[in-house]
Parts: sequence; C-alpha cells; structure tokens
Amino acid sequence: MKSNSQIAVWNADFDRFQETITRGRYRKYFYGPKPLWKERESTGIFFGTILCFLFGWFIIPYIGRAAGLDPLGLKLATIVLTIGGILILVRGLFKIKEEKAKTYAPIKDEEFDRYFEYDIKGLKNKSKAFLRENIADIASSENDLDSVEPFALHSAEEYSSNVNLPLMVKCGDDGLIRASNLFFMLIYPFNDICYIYTAYVNLFDGTAKFEHAYDCKYTSIESVGYEDVTFTTVTQSRKEVEKHTKTFYIKAAEGNTSRVSVNIVDYDIIKDIGGHFDNSEALKAYVFLNSKLQ
Repeated sequence: MKSNSQIAVWNADFDRFQETITRGRYRKYFYGPKPLWKERESTGIFFGTILCFLFGWFIIPYIGRAAGLDPLGLKLATIVLTIGGILILVRGLFKIKEEKAKTYAPIKDEEFDRYFEYDIKGLKNKSKAFLRENIADIASSENDLDSVEPFALHSAEEYSSNVNLPLMVKCGDDGLIRASNLFFMLIYPFNDICYIYTAYVNLFDGTAKFEHAYDCKYTSIESVGYEDVTFTTVTQSRKEVEKHTKTFYIKAAEGNTSRVSVNIVDYDIIKDIGGHFDNSEALKAYVFLNSKLQ
C-alpha cells in the first residue's frame, strides 16, 4: 500500500511561524553561516555605479545634444549622476566591509536535534493517519497506534526520482552524521503484529512523499538482521554511482512485507566526511523483533 502524493511533515500541532524558522535553521546548519551581504548585492553595486556613469557621461549628453537641450542642464545632470554613482560605490564598499567584519555563529548540533525532533513528532502523527487509512485491520483490532512508541529508523538518501532538493550531509562536533534528505522507517510494535510506515523526507522543505504502509505478523517473519549491500543509483546530477551501505531488513513469508529495509550506514559518506551514523533505533528494533521470533 503506497501513496506518491507529497505531504507536509508538520501539522496543526505546530504553527506556521515555527515551520518557517525550522526550514531556515536547517539550511544554515548544512550550508554554514553566511554574511547577509550576498553576491547579488555586490553585483548591484557594480552595475548601479556603471549605469550612473554611463547615463551621466554618455547617454544623456548624447540624447540632450541631439534634442537641442540646454548645455548647462546637461552638465548639471552629468554632475548629479556622477556624484550618485560615487555615493553608491562608496556606500556599497563600506557595507561589504562592515558585513565581512561580523562573526556569524553556526547552528549547533543541539539546535539541529531540537528541530529534528519537531519533524519526527510531525511525521509520527502523519504516519499513524496513513496507516489507519491504508490498513483496514487496524480499526477492527485492539491495537491502538497512539498507545505505543514506534521505532524511528532513518537513513541519508539521494535519489533523483524521490527528492527535488540536494542531499546535504554534515559531521557534527559530536561525530554524528546528519543529513537533509532522509528515508524513514517507523515500526509500531504490538503483541502479535507490527505496522510499518516508510517515506522519503526532505528537511529543507518539510515534506514527505512516496509513503508506504505494511502490516507484518511476527509468525510470518523469516528473518530480521543487518547486511552490507552494494548497489548502483543515480544522483541528482544524473551521475550513476555505486553505493556501499549497511542495511537493516525485515523479511516475511507472507503479507505485503516480503522485504522492507533501510540503509542505516552509508560507508561512502563516512569515507568522505568521517563520523558515524546513529544506529540506536535500529538496534532497539532488532532486539525487539528477534525476541518475537524466539
């Protein structure tokens, strides 16, 4: 059971102002602190100055002489535009120097984690609604999704067909790798069955899409475990690359969960930037599900 529609991760529990702040702070965390004075402002200074000199010294005098206008008025216009160009240039250079002298504090890991919890809470609410809508047995059973806390597994993902914003990764000061594009697997555990929700989530725009819902009886599970996987995928730059990951998987003999998995470690990212991934939720899920198989 799946849905390819795009939904917002946040919901009515959070206001729009908080949502806007969250997306901006994520961008600052991954892209780093930047001066407010961007390249377009610098370009504006350059072209503004050039236009003042161009109109003051060439265009207006040429048009004025051709139209027979007063030479004194043309001279005054040239002086005014020249002074204006000089003022634009001086003010612009001063602002650039002033901005470059400032220190811009980066977003700390703790602040990222606080906003990340905000999104996970929203995703949990969305996942419960999606599971209830797509798995009819939930309504007739005694399994209340609100009564259990799901295992929330996630991985860094870069699939051009699934996300429309670039994957950004960063190794924090605590050594933990954080990513902007994620694949989530939420496992809701009950006595004889678990319900699984998966979706691709982009932190920059706060959306989740390609949602899937699974129901998996413990008696149908053949195996739960980890394995190293090598596969080929296409990045957003349309480049084919080989990926090396460690996958947490659930394999069942029946139902719609023949196999569902999530890449809990990306060896290529670790090779590029160092650090480690948080596998605590995967370990909890592994221990719980294996206890049901014994």
